[in-house]
Amino acid sequence: MHFKAPGYRNVYNPIIPYEGTIDGGLRKGMSLYFQGTIPQDITSFHINLEGGGDVIFHFNPRFSPEEMIVFNTNQNGWQTEERVHEMPFHKGKSFQLVFIVTSEGYKLNVNGSQIHMYKHRIPLEKVRSLRIQGDIMMETVSIIGGVQGGIQAYPGQGEMVSIPYMGPIDGGLRTGMSVYFYGVVPHGAKR
Repeated sequence: MHFKAPGYRNVYNPIIPYEGTIDGGLRKGMSLYFQGTIPQDITSFHINLEGGGDVIFHFNPRFSPEEMIVFNTNQNGWQTEERVHEMPFHKGKSFQLVFIVTSEGYKLNVNGSQIHMYKHRIPLEKVRSLRIQGDIMMETVSIIGGVQGGIQAYPGQGEMVSIPYMGPIDGGLRTGMSVYFYGVVPHGAKR
């Protein structure tokens, strides 16, 4: 399978372990979207962004012996781990995971809540492939964005906007284009 950036590409029900190329690499404003289910008997899984023999970004939720998420980079050896001990994934439950690519790093959201910001240790443009391994059931893998000269994220994918919001679509809406909205309904909202 190939993800062809720029644009938008879905892979449904990938067989794990899974590897797909990201032609053209990643750029600021792109997002990687994952939808799946955590099995009851899970030990761990990981999602790697790779390029040039390096693991540019390693995302590794671990359920045993201790629940945590490990973030790291492997370039001539593993670097210093970053860890989050609050586990947003739950056994037997579905999840939505988004990696939002920013100039600073990867903003990581699980089920609509930001859990971590992993700062770039290797330039994001070097990313060429995506690898998923471990005890995970993945339903959807998507790469969103990266359109050059077409629609851009306004004000930027993953950024909060004031409601109501109005912004331009460069060149207008055309056949084959998509507009994606992602939000959370606040507790107690009336409409």
